[in-house]
Amino acid sequence: MIIVWVTALVTLLLYNSPSNANDVYVYQVGDDFTMTVVQDGENNLITGISGATKGLEGDRNTITIYQHDQYNTIAGMLDGDDNTVDVYQGGSGESNDAIVSIEGDDNDVKVWQGKKVDGTTDTVEGGDHEADVAIVGDSNTYHSGQTDQAYHCCSEAHTLSADIVGNNNDVVHQQRGGEHIGDIDIIGSNNDVDLLQRGDDGHLANIELSGNDHIVNSLQRDNASHSLTLDLNNGGGAYSVTTTQETSTNRSYQLSGTCSTSLGCGIVVTQN
Repeated sequence: MIIVWVTALVTLLLYNSPSNANDVYVYQVGDDFTMTVVQDGENNLITGISGATKGLEGDRNTITIYQHDQYNTIAGMLDGDDNTVDVYQGGSGESNDAIVSIEGDDNDVKVWQGKKVDGTTDTVEGGDHEADVAIVGDSNTYHSGQTDQAYHCCSEAHTLSADIVGNNNDVVHQQRGGEHIGDIDIIGSNNDVDLLQRGDDGHLANIELSGNDHIVNSLQRDNASHSLTLDLNNGGGAYSVTTTQETSTNRSYQLSGTCSTSLGCGIVVTQN
């Protein structure tokens, strides 16, 4: 077990040699802090210290976390503004979990499982990845990517989930390779959502937005069944929705919403 307690401006690198069940516990308070954590092997964990209110508190911090191989978990909480968070689980691994909670504004958060959007790396990555991200704040950028399911690996779906409360947030979900489940729930105004699901297994997406002036673009493609559910409610500003489903098999699209503007809201649905 490694315990790290940091309250100063430093750069920290932790390397656990390839092995099983390495745990890293982090509690850090301060600004302009850079931390890089690298874990190789299986069943590794990165999380906050038990009893601490937050995992990381402060502004303008840069957090980079790499977990290579399989059955790894990242569970962290960040409270602050103007932070950069980059989480990568992959290296041909499979069955990794990332649970990230952010409170603050102007944060840049990226969660890669396998990679893409577009940090690329498209060797044969594993499957069965799950990422759950919760953000409370404004003007945050959240990009997440899951790619590939190795032929020697699991057939379970990749799952991405985002719960966001705030305004002017930019959300990009990209799932490539195998079966996909994408779930996005946003309360606020002027939020942009881009969802891409592609591959030759089934795709399921659910997007719920409450607020004004949202822009939603979704694309489900390749030879798989596609299912998309949109629930949009607004109190004034119009929302804009563009949906494309491309497949030779089953397609389903369901939209429910309230558009309270005299000029109406923009909706474009294409099924090929």
